[in-house]
Amino acid sequence: MSLWNNMDIRGLSYLFVVTLMVVLTGCSTAGPEFKQPVWQPAQGGYFSADQEGQAGSTARVRPSILPAVQHEWWTQFGSRQLNQWVAQALAHNHHLDEAIEHVRAAQALLKAEGGDQLPRVDAELAAGRSRYGAEFLGPLPKPPAFNYFALGLNIQYDLDLKGGIKRALEQQGAQVATEQQRLAAAQLDLAGSVVRLSIRLAQLGDTRHDLVLMKSLIRKKKSMLEQAKEAGGIADHPLDQIQEDEQDIAIQIAKVQMQMDQTRADLAVLLGEAPSLLKRQTISLADLHIPLTLPLSVPSMLLEQRPDIQIASDQLHAATAAVGIAEARLYPSVVLTAQMGPQATDPAHLFEMASNSWGFGASLIEPILNRARLKGAHQAAQYQLKASWDAYHQTVIESFAQVSRVLAAIQHDHIEQKERTQQDSLILAEVERQKKAYLAGGGTSLDVLQANLKSVQEHAWLLDDRTEYLHDCVDFYMAMGIL
Repeated sequence: MSLWNNMDIRGLSYLFVVTLMVVLTGCSTAGPEFKQPVWQPAQGGYFSADQEGQAGSTARVRPSILPAVQHEWWTQFGSRQLNQWVAQALAHNHHLDEAIEHVRAAQALLKAEGGDQLPRVDAELAAGRSRYGAEFLGPLPKPPAFNYFALGLNIQYDLDLKGGIKRALEQQGAQVATEQQRLAAAQLDLAGSVVRLSIRLAQLGDTRHDLVLMKSLIRKKKSMLEQAKEAGGIADHPLDQIQEDEQDIAIQIAKVQMQMDQTRADLAVLLGEAPSLLKRQTISLADLHIPLTLPLSVPSMLLEQRPDIQIASDQLHAATAAVGIAEARLYPSVVLTAQMGPQATDPAHLFEMASNSWGFGASLIEPILNRARLKGAHQAAQYQLKASWDAYHQTVIESFAQVSRVLAAIQHDHIEQKERTQQDSLILAEVERQKKAYLAGGGTSLDVLQANLKSVQEHAWLLDDRTEYLHDCVDFYMAMGIL
């Protein structure tokens, strides 16, 4: 008892805190540590870094790949109008604003979670009137009612024995990364949609131009046939057919015009402006240059930058941290508390030395009756972690499949474009031959017109092939996941 009486209470408090901290320093963080998934190179349509003599490096890839996967890939189409539309969409689209706010909200929650690592300090100002009764004093004499006044600081600190707070902060950090990647994915999808609609609008405009030209040629052909009929050189059947062709062309022109209006409206939504304002802005397939740097194979590790793969990785990280949070709740928690400040029954004496009060304590909380619920939550978190692994692997597999399809389409486009261009050259040569024959007196103007019609029809098919190739180029850039 003499040792206890001689020991200063504050020294005892310090000794208790130091001893407790030393004991707790050996506590390890609960749950598995997150490790970035090891990226496995794929075969077929891809090549690994080792095959390029750049083992272990994702930043160094074949020089021929670098231009194809650069940022702002839509600029490679070489259209000023297209670049303007994409920039406008990225600046004014409200879906992007929504995604940005989700990122900010996640960052704010991360900042809030970080506050749990620090002691909680609350200032208190209290005043009141009280009277104790039998419930508090029992048979003792009851003092009269009195006023009280108090100022003070209340401090509470969770020692976080098993790192539950740390893992919660880690989980929220992964959520911030997820929202950032979702923003990147939204930006990528928006840019891709604008480019696709621009290509579609250009194709429809060029198609309408060709149809108008065909309609003009058919009318000339009809006029020639009518003159031939009047001269008794042909029957009515060719004229009936030419009239049907003329009606079909008129219907096609109206349909294409309707599709142009619809496409312009869809594009206006992405740009955040009225469709009528887009009528003053035109674009043609001739304005869109086919990138010459698209490869037929890509480094497999290059796909790791895709937003969907990054999101799957971040969600895996969050699920790993969730296991640690659930496991930490199975262990005891130690909370240190302290309070200090003056208390008095008269505000005039509130700041006197005799009015000072303080207190210090520590509580150990061990889950007992709710342990089954905590174990169930821990087991559920483990299952969720396994599900996140499966989701990550499935996302990787689907990304490889998507790129494989795009590479196969581009390879087919190369072949089809070459054959179509050769066919178009032959038809143009036939047009020139018919013109020369007509000028030399060995042909008719109807033969020249027919050759021109065939050339316009072939050009329409060439537009379709070019449009398909441009769309495949967009699919390639989207599959690479680079904005």
